[in-house]
Amino acid sequence: MRGITIRAAFVLAALLFAAQASANEARVLEADDREITIELATDDYAIKRVVHGGESFFRVTATGYGRTREAGLPSLPIEGALLGVPFGARVSLEVVSVESENLGPRRVEPTPRESFVREGEFAVPLQEYEPDPDFYRGRSAFPADLASLGFDSVLRHQRVVQIIFRPFQYAASTGELTLHKRIVVKVRLDGGGRVEGMRRVGVREPQWDAVLSGTILNYRQAQVWRARPEPRRTGGVYGRGGAWLRRDHESYRVEVGETGIYRLDFADLAAEGLGGTLDADTVAVFQRSYDSGEADPFIDTPVPIVVVDADEDGLFDDSDYVLFHALSFLDQHAEQGYEDRYETGNIYWFGWGEGLAARMSTRTAWLGATGLTPPASFRDTLRYEEDVYFDATPPSDFVDLYHTTDYTKNGDEYSIPFSLYDIDPSQGMILTARYQGMTTGTHRIDFTVRNGNSQENDIGYFQFTGESYTMLEDIYSSGSVPAAYFTGGENALKTEGSMGTSGWSNANLDWFQWSYLRKYDAHEGRLRFSNARLTGTQQFEVGGFESDDIQVFDVTHAKEPVEIVLQDENVEPEIRAYKLILQEVVPGYTRYEAAQPTAFLSPVGIDRREPTDLRSSEADMIVVSYDPFAPTVEPLIARREAEGFVVAHALLSEVYD
Repeated sequence: MRGITIRAAFVLAALLFAAQASANEARVLEADDREITIELATDDYAIKRVVHGGESFFRVTATGYGRTREAGLPSLPIEGALLGVPFGARVSLEVVSVESENLGPRRVEPTPRESFVREGEFAVPLQEYEPDPDFYRGRSAFPADLASLGFDSVLRHQRVVQIIFRPFQYAASTGELTLHKRIVVKVRLDGGGRVEGMRRVGVREPQWDAVLSGTILNYRQAQVWRARPEPRRTGGVYGRGGAWLRRDHESYRVEVGETGIYRLDFADLAAEGLGGTLDADTVAVFQRSYDSGEADPFIDTPVPIVVVDADEDGLFDDSDYVLFHALSFLDQHAEQGYEDRYETGNIYWFGWGEGLAARMSTRTAWLGATGLTPPASFRDTLRYEEDVYFDATPPSDFVDLYHTTDYTKNGDEYSIPFSLYDIDPSQGMILTARYQGMTTGTHRIDFTVRNGNSQENDIGYFQFTGESYTMLEDIYSSGSVPAAYFTGGENALKTEGSMGTSGWSNANLDWFQWSYLRKYDAHEGRLRFSNARLTGTQQFEVGGFESDDIQVFDVTHAKEPVEIVLQDENVEPEIRAYKLILQEVVPGYTRYEAAQPTAFLSPVGIDRREPTDLRSSEADMIVVSYDPFAPTVEPLIARREAEGFVVAHALLSEVYD
């Protein structure tokens, strides 16, 4: 049942607690911690006559469904759905209600037997439609069960079970086809709760939430059941003055999302197991990498930081925090223009030790000059990319596998929200969008903008041909779009696809971005801004801060940020707000980030990592396993050790670290 597994894991779009069941869609009717009631309604199907080897059959299809795979038995539509369940719970399923309709005598085509035959130097697939004589002469119905449980697995930190619905049944004795147009099942959860060696996941993961919300029927209910393995604790915590020995004490894995200045609080690290206090001078943030050309290929690269010692006691504790500039995965690693296949977050590490304790350089930004006119706005770019839909068969290795839209869903019509702030209306906007051509032929996508006042304006269309093989092709760029089409705050980009007479474009949206003039005003206490292409002696003014407690950084050189130390002249009070003023001699393109202490970016997640000795272990055999699968390989390890082998068992998290 490969077709079901792939659909369920990657592109199932079931809406939780929908008011009414849509055609061919599973939905949750009722749910609590003990029972979940689910309904599948099948309304959109077709039956047509086909001929195989001179024999006439009927082919049954249902929009969006997979098919049975038992060779020789009737080929019928089936549907798979994923349900989130607690770790440790025993899961069972019962069909509680069925509404059926007799579709009359229909000799359903069998599932073909597949093989390969050689034609010259090539192997060619061959399908043989041979009905299983034992079934077609018998008196049983196929499939026997209308619904059952499928695989039981883990998707990220969420345990999921598959539910397989079989809404069509063929009776061999009468030749009649029955549609069970409404199937209601009850899934029971016995036990569960806290499982030894697992802990709840409390940190939001926006990239994964976007995937899980479109994949799991009871997405919101199941969030509280997410759990991950407890870190293996083998060492203590070094206190003040501890020397840096990477393999002798724990460190903390810090995941970031977008590029920007991040705030890492002592309190958040303590919640993950950091004990006692640390010498503020030894606190460090760094990145890990591997270079096979080095004598010691495992490299720790210090990241310049600012340590905010709130009580100025020389210790990193209590309300203290660290500020550092982090790059997104895309900005640091995706040099070819396409994302990593398995991860979107970027990783930094927190530890301590004088060898890694790098600090940002500083400068001031006040010249005492008069008569300088600050620019009113700068060109900003808002990029939107949500990896929701998975392409299992890309045309090349040089394109994204995850896309924002799927042309086979929603009638290829999407409304994608985005937010713009402090728009300067003196110039228009420019839309850039990359599409992935999924088939041959000509693709067309029409674009409309809906603003916060529900006004809609057409902005053009994009037309291109064929499949997309690189990230540098099939990119749309609009002309100037009037700023009057937009409102400050939330807007929406509406896309509608078509392909000839088809209602679909056969192309998926990968990403889009808006380039626009933005005023120098802080939004929610933060602004990332540029020098507006001005050079020489310049003054920049940023308004809208709620207090005079502002921190500013020059982040032009992403790995060598500079803290700008403010003087009294750099901050002026306004009406119910404060204004930041910078005066500098600007040599060229310069990028700044200014924020109040509570407005900096926060890590996506923080995990404690214990030291490992994988490099120093001597072994005849190395077994690498995904952390939750570790217990299942213990029998293999025991057998090999009994045979005299020295076996090293490494968890995947240890290998990545």
